[in-house]
Amino acid sequence: MADLFSDDDNRVLKWFSNRFLSICYLALVDHDKIELKPTQFMESAEWLSVDKRKSLAMDHDEILKNAMETLLKELPHSPIASNLLPSKFTLPDLQALVEAILVKEIDRPNFRRKILSSDLLVKVGQDTSGKRRPADLYTFKNGKKTSLNDEFKFGF
Repeated sequence: MADLFSDDDNRVLKWFSNRFLSICYLALVDHDKIELKPTQFMESAEWLSVDKRKSLAMDHDEILKNAMETLLKELPHSPIASNLLPSKFTLPDLQALVEAILVKEIDRPNFRRKILSSDLLVKVGQDTSGKRRPADLYTFKNGKKTSLNDEFKFGF
């Protein structure tokens, strides 16, 4: 990449690369409720899956990797899943959230069997929105304070 720039450009790039401090905040949000807007520095803004992102500048790939590792460590001990889902959700909703956090697909029958045998969920009715075949709706037994630590281990 150094051959793409002049010596002066390379000196400027080196100067900039040694004079920045990056701070990362890990926030879990409902991306459907946040409207991303371009800034004066970016022509566009969009949500991307972590595994589909482009290469990031400086050490930002490493920062993102550390953030994902922290999230994975906290998942069993913190009420992450229960706070990111609506109060009533379907098993596919829960599975999609877990897959997004783990950044890998989970076998549907195994997920269903494990989560239903975990005693974490309470069936509260059926989704009759008409979007699809009625699906069972669940809520976490202990509400928004539910962690996945004791009752359910991710062995996927």
